[in-house]
Amino acid sequence: MKSKKPIEIAEDIFWLGIKNGEENLQCNPYLIKAGAENILIDPGSVLDFNEVSKNLQTLVPLSEITHIILSHQDPDLCSSLPMFERAGVNATFVTHWRTMVIIKYYGIISKAYHVNENNFLLQLNNGRELKFLHAPYLHFPGAILTFDEKTETLFTGDLFGAFTINSLNDDIYADEQYIESMKAFHEHYMPGNEHLRPIMENLLNMPIKLIAPQHGSIIKDKIRDSITALRELECGSFLNPIKKKIAESGGYTGICNKVLKRYYSIAGKETVISCFKSIDILINQETGSIEDFNCSGPELWNTVFDVIYATKGLSWITPVEIFVKDLCTQYDIQPPEIFNSLFMDMEKQSEQLGEQYRELKERSEKMEALIEKTQRELAQDSETKLYNSNFFNHTLKNEFETGIPVSALLFIHIDNLQNINLKYGNKTGNQILRNIAYLIKESIPKISLTARMEGAIIGIYLPGYEEKPTAALAEDIRLKVYESKANIETVSISIGTAHTAELKRSDILPEDPISVLLNLVSGRVRQAQQNGGNYVCATNPVETQKDSLGKVIVVDDDQMNTDVLKTILESMLLEVKVLHDGQAALEEIELYSPDIIISEIMLPKADGFLIREKMMAQSAHSNIPFIITSHVKNEETIERAAALKITRYFKKPYFLSEMVGVVKNNLGI
Repeated sequence: MKSKKPIEIAEDIFWLGIKNGEENLQCNPYLIKAGAENILIDPGSVLDFNEVSKNLQTLVPLSEITHIILSHQDPDLCSSLPMFERAGVNATFVTHWRTMVIIKYYGIISKAYHVNENNFLLQLNNGRELKFLHAPYLHFPGAILTFDEKTETLFTGDLFGAFTINSLNDDIYADEQYIESMKAFHEHYMPGNEHLRPIMENLLNMPIKLIAPQHGSIIKDKIRDSITALRELECGSFLNPIKKKIAESGGYTGICNKVLKRYYSIAGKETVISCFKSIDILINQETGSIEDFNCSGPELWNTVFDVIYATKGLSWITPVEIFVKDLCTQYDIQPPEIFNSLFMDMEKQSEQLGEQYRELKERSEKMEALIEKTQRELAQDSETKLYNSNFFNHTLKNEFETGIPVSALLFIHIDNLQNINLKYGNKTGNQILRNIAYLIKESIPKISLTARMEGAIIGIYLPGYEEKPTAALAEDIRLKVYESKANIETVSISIGTAHTAELKRSDILPEDPISVLLNLVSGRVRQAQQNGGNYVCATNPVETQKDSLGKVIVVDDDQMNTDVLKTILESMLLEVKVLHDGQAALEEIELYSPDIIISEIMLPKADGFLIREKMMAQSAHSNIPFIITSHVKNEETIERAAALKITRYFKKPYFLSEMVGVVKNNLGI
């Protein structure tokens, strides 16, 4: 393997690949530098990672990669993604949604930018635009091409790729023989001309100066010739070649020369001719054509492939297999014997299994259809056709399985649904539910999950949604419902929102983040209702709630900690006072008479232990449960806490669920 340093192939565009003389497919990743943004294209496989990442870091630190464009999902193109993430890359993956469905199974964690949902365009901060062309089934339904308008460079993934049996030279650009090698590659991997032709017709109308494929060589000359060659290429499993007369094509010599020409394009003329030096076949060193041989035409046909197989092995036979079978069909001749010995057994087995496979496939499709119908019915709410609460909760569990993702929750309560049911009947109420479900689904991203939770509550899960736009989205939904003319009378909704970012701004570690979020959003939708309805509650509920189950004082000078703790306690219908220094806490205890106190030890003016000492001196306050929290927990502080009859001592960071349990036990709720 010959490692190559990065090469600038156009302004601010670099080839990062490796020239590989041992494998048939060569890795070609690329980098676009666009001001503060750096775009990596098709990073390669796990086998390429070390070389590609090393080359990449000579141009830009891995942490400064902002986008990774993925032409399709195959492992040779992107199985290195988790390795790049572990090495410090935190980039947005840019691809088609069909591709992303598969890529996520590599175990990646980065967010995605779906080109099909963004007008097949990526607008960079410096004004540079990257346009994407959907190339379905070439060779994957979600395959895309990337066009850089600034340099008129087209990144094509598998299209325009070629086999590279050996390293012909150190040049990364296509030579005169490249088109034949390109044809061999497409004959193996592309489904048919009906898929190639429309894409190539489109490319012929574009101002392309450079074609940069994932495999093979970069094309900078004969751009139109290369596009036209693929436009006219007949390929695919169901190909029916036109019959030709062998004598009109130079007999077996002419057909063997066609095969040699294909080999020259893949492996180089000198390498191929050297295979025949000790054989009674004379090949012209300049033209590469067979000049003389001492056997019959059919023997020549077999000898050529015997020599290739004996000197280079099966890896040289498979790239021309489809081409050779095509020639045999065109000229009505027998395949070389080596093909029968190598491939016939596999074909016979394939034929025998084919019928069994078709029967199994038919049964499987019927079973899958039945399972899909059953699952859909089990997962759906019968009235709204939204998902039900069981499916919603199951999805959350899967999403949070490997950590806390960036995401938001919304709970929507239909304020006057009960009155509408009483006034007009349940049938009208159900229609209003369906109307609101439709309005909601039209207002939220397609990747969101919407479910009817219970009664008049609709839940929304927004994966990948940032915190700032969440409240704005909720306000937009509230206004659309209120202004809708589709209902028998004006309908209002109350909305509570919660975001996973709230869990990460604190030393409090939720053992069960899903329960915490559901408690937050439930408390906030109740608060929105208590505020009169037609309201969005996106922050902590107000301090005094109706029907309080107890009063709590929280003392801590870390506002992030107190915000999270206050929110979860209020969602439990507890009345919460937050104070930030010990002296204020002592004064408030006299006035407020709390049922429980949660205090940090290290506080301004008076520490947590001093607060407890003062309380112990007063019989009215000495029995109030007192919980302390601190980053420090050692033998000395534990002994002091025990002497002061501290109810519980939590070392930060602590699990929020454990704190909630202690509060509930002490308040009897």
